[in-house]
Order: sequence, then C-alpha cells, then structure tokens
Amino acid sequence: MKTSTFHKLLLPLALALPILTVGCSASDYTPTASMPGSSSASASEVAPTPSQPALQDLTFALTNATNYPLVRFYASPTKLNDWEEDILGEDVLLPGYQTNIVIADGRSTCIYDIKSVFQDGDELIEEGVDLCRLHEGTYTLVEN
Repeated sequence: MKTSTFHKLLLPLALALPILTVGCSASDYTPTASMPGSSSASASEVAPTPSQPALQDLTFALTNATNYPLVRFYASPTKLNDWEEDILGEDVLLPGYQTNIVIADGRSTCIYDIKSVFQDGDELIEEGVDLCRLHEGTYTLVEN
C-alpha cells in the first residue's frame, strides 16, 4: 500500500539511466545535464491519427538534495496498485546531483505516485504528484 511521506533530492547517475523507454549516456548525468534530442523515427511513425490523441512524454529534472545516495526511483500512475519498474535500474543518484527523467509510458495522465529508496534503506513515498506542473520542471528530494 502506498503512503504519503516527504521527498528527498537526487544526484546524477554515473552510468546510463534506463528510463522506461529512453536511454542516456554518462555525459547526461551532470548538475546541468540535458537529454539528447535526436530521434530516428520519421514523422509518419510518430504522428497521431485524427482519432488518436497526441501523447507526450513526461520529462523532468530529478534532484537529490539529501545526504544519501538514491538507489531506486519509481513513478507509477496514481490509479495503479503496482510500482512498476525501477527507473534507475542498476544506477545510483548521488547526493547533490541532478539528472533528467523521461517517462514515455504512452499514458495520458500527469498524476503519479513517487517512491524513492535510499542506500540506507529509507523509503520516501509521495502520492498524487502532478508531474506536468512541477516548479521549474524539477522534482527535488529533500530531507525533513
């Protein structure tokens, strides 16, 4: 069962960050990192049909302002009772760093529950986060 708690700030990852369907290189994990903007898909492959609404990926910066490395990060639509896959995979986001997160799950919702797991075993859960309306496009994990 998901329960609300406070959130912490995350640091960039040292290796490629598996993000549902988007991969990044180690150079993307800096305090001012940005996601690569290239795509090999043609316009006909990505354009929605008139009966199909256009869905956009959710993109935000994840900042670790805690004193603990972040070892797992989950973002699941609020209506699900499952955390789905760990966005960080084998990677770790160190304290004081920031990385870009892309959720390309094909869903039309902006409201997600967030679960952060730190190296010391602490878990932070925040329910009902509107990822489309984050302040300055950043989700920051901080200690209370």
